[in-house]
Amino acid sequence: NVAGSANNAKLLYRCVITNAAGSATTVSVRVILTLEPVIVSQPTDTVVAAGERAYFHVVATGANLTYQWQYSKDNGKTWKNSTGQGAATADLNVAGSVSNTALIYHCVITNDHGAVTTAAVRLTLG
Repeated sequence: NVAGSANNAKLLYRCVITNAAGSATTVSVRVILTLEPVIVSQPTDTVVAAGERAYFHVVATGANLTYQWQYSKDNGKTWKNSTGQGAATADLNVAGSVSNTALIYHCVITNDHGAVTTAAVRLTLG
């Protein structure tokens, strides 16, 4: 096990295997750091009663992450940035209303090394 750190990424690693008959050496390998955001846990569809608040949550790893939740009125053909509660965080908070059930939501997570987008989720009144 080697920790994924900048210092360890500068080094080469190999294994020397020895027994009574001699030794063998593996090829050298390097630790590769993934710097772009990685989604660890996707948001999920949410069911709430009319008038309650719905919460969508994403978990991602990476340095200096920024979040932007977006919504689509046309089943994902076009997307607009949300301005609702938590729209720039890992947790979007939307009203449980009939108009919001017509939308789908996803989150774009960005840092200096790239961007990833979550799966689209829906709000349902129940």
